[in-house]
Amino acid sequence: MLLATIIGFSVSIPRSIQSMAAQNDVPLAIGDVIYRIMDDVRARVVAMLPKTVETKVTGEATVLQLFDITLKAKQTMKVAGCRVTNGLLEKTKFARVVREGSIVYEGESYVSSIQ
Repeated sequence: MLLATIIGFSVSIPRSIQSMAAQNDVPLAIGDVIYRIMDDVRARVVAMLPKTVETKVTGEATVLQLFDITLKAKQTMKVAGCRVTNGLLEKTKFARVVREGSIVYEGESYVSSIQ
C-alpha cells in the first residue's frame, strides 16, 4: 500500500534520500516544470481511483435456429441464426447471450456475416 509520495519543485535530492526512498518504496515526483509535476501527481491519483466499468447495449437479436457446422479438424460447432430486433450488431464487439434471464455466454462476438 502506498503511504506517501515525495513531491519536489525545482530542488535537488541528495543521493542518500533517493536511496532511502527507493528502499522504502516511496516514489519521488521531482521536476523543474510545475505543470509536468502536476500532470504526474494527477496521473498517480487517477491510478489509485477505483475503476468503473460501463456497459452499453448497441443491439439485440433473437435466435431463430441453431445449426451444426463441421470445421476442418472434423469438429462440430453450434451456430445460431439470428434476427436483429433492436440496434445493430458488429463483428468486433463484446457479446452476451441471455436465455430465460440467465447469462449463457459472455465474451468475444463471433459474428461472421450480417445481412
